[in-house]
Formats: sequence, C-alpha cells, structure tokens
Amino acid sequence: KVWRTWFNYLVNEGYLEERDNPAKKVKCLRQPRTIIDTFTVAEMKRMIQFYDGKDFLDVRNKTIIMLLFDTGMRCNEMILMEPEDIKQDYILVKHGKERVVPKSPALSKQLVKYCTLRDGYLKEHPTRYKNLFPSKTGKPMTDEAVARILKHAAKEVGVSSSVRVSPLTCRHTFAQMQLKNGLDLYSVSRLMGHVNIMITQRYLLGIKDKDIVDRGTQTSPLMNL
Repeated sequence: KVWRTWFNYLVNEGYLEERDNPAKKVKCLRQPRTIIDTFTVAEMKRMIQFYDGKDFLDVRNKTIIMLLFDTGMRCNEMILMEPEDIKQDYILVKHGKERVVPKSPALSKQLVKYCTLRDGYLKEHPTRYKNLFPSKTGKPMTDEAVARILKHAAKEVGVSSSVRVSPLTCRHTFAQMQLKNGLDLYSVSRLMGHVNIMITQRYLLGIKDKDIVDRGTQTSPLMNL
C-alpha cells in the first residue's frame, strides 16, 4: 500500500510517467481475518466460581476474574488500578486513554468484600505500593501472574481447548457479549478505550450467525410494532 501510494504520488506530480509506474499492476492483498474463540457463558460462570475460598488470595483471584469479564479492561490497566479509582457507580481507568467503565452490582459487592479483606491483609503485610491488587508479597502483580490465575481456573473447570485463555480473551468476551446484548458499537468502543471504531469492529467477526439471527429476531420491526 505504501509503495503504491508513493508511485501514484510521483505520477500525479509529474515526476514519473504513468506507463513507467512499477506499482500499476500490483494488486492489493486481502488480509486474512482471524476469528478469536471466546469464553461461553457457562465457562465464565465456572471460572468465577472456581476461586471460592475465603482467604485473601482466593478472594483476590475471584475479584480479578470478575473485573476482567465485567469491564473489558486491559490487563495492565487493571494491574495499575488503585483503590481510589473505584467510584460509587463506575471505575475510573487512568492509565492509557482515560475513561470510565461501569461496574455491575455483582462486581460492586465483590469489590467491597475484597477491599475489606485487602485492608486487613496489608496491615499484616505492609507495602509501599498502592496497587488495588497486590501480589502475595505486596508488590504489583504482573501480566504473567494474572494469566496464570486465569489458566489455572480454566484448566480445572474444563474450558474448551479452542479458547486461548488470557486476559485479552476476557476482553474479547466482554466486547462480544456487550454487542450481542444490544449495546451499540460506538458505546462498546468508548468502554474499551479504542482509538477508533474500526478496531472495535473486529470483535464482530467472532459473533456466530446463530447469535445474529437470534438478535435480529428480538429486534424484528414486526415484533416490536
């Protein structure tokens, strides 16, 4: 594309004759579309329920999984979160493109439980870091640590082998579920912090035909007269 644009510019400006344009017969290649398999609703429920202990690490891990599925946040955005980023009705994402993301009542309840336990844990394990989700030693978590939490849960609850278990797949799942549930593309793009809506459109590729048909039936003009 770059070379075609360059040679066309030379022709348009008179530096090159049209017949001498080496890019004239070069065809544009169609980029293959990669469809990412996402978690099913049943798999999401099983993963969230897997960490059901009452100790700090289990509650932390469960809260992390719920937050990733409920907000579509990037892993690094979550890692850098601080307690004051949690507002009454939303979460403030300050790192990267600043934005607000909503939190469901279920996530709000879990965050209250986690923050109470976190305060007690940090009294016994003081740290100079302010991250909402500290590691066992009180240091900030890493992308790899979050990925291990997800992979361990996914393996134990039998997530399909076709799903690439990672924080990014949680983000894809969030986007597709929001779109299938009727949220418009522009709003999903805003929630995910995308630079433009073209990036968000890629998430539409993974939505199955049956989901489109089911959604189309619900929004049928005749059924909504």
